[in-house]
Amino acid sequence: VSGELQLRRGFEIQSNSNVLVVEDVITTGKSALECLELVNKNKANFVPLTPLTFLKRAKDKNVFGTKMRSVIKVADKKNIEDVVGQQFEFATQILEHGLIPIVEPEVDINCSEKNSAESFLISALEEELDKLNSEQKIILKLTLPEKNDFFLNLTTHRSVVRVCLLYTSDA
Repeated sequence: VSGELQLRRGFEIQSNSNVLVVEDVITTGKSALECLELVNKNKANFVPLTPLTFLKRAKDKNVFGTKMRSVIKVADKKNIEDVVGQQFEFATQILEHGLIPIVEPEVDINCSEKNSAESFLISALEEELDKLNSEQKIILKLTLPEKNDFFLNLTTHRSVVRVCLLYTSDA
């Protein structure tokens, strides 16, 4: 209501209760901060859970891997490099826990400069992949490109297990 975060479906935060805030998609972090404000406003206890905790629990349960997803909406070289860099930072943490990272920098199919965004993306991916050693394996999950075989060279990189392409009926 009026741009203010509210709980839905009858949820409420009881005073003195323990509240775990889990952010599944991080963009600006604004939603997570608003959740924390709501926890504080209701005099509840925030229970921190870091991504590293999830990784340890995943490994203990024999999970194969986990993914990070970002959506690229504009063909901005610097922002795309930053997004890919951030994804590979998380990928390194995932690798350190013995899991396979699934790197998913998705170019929005409605991006008006999708070809340019894909060109910036492949350059950023190649740069980050070359920083990995041959023992560090990842999976790439990418939007179906405008040009046939555009991501083909990524399939033979020493650190790439698979390249998966996202398909949408809108494409």
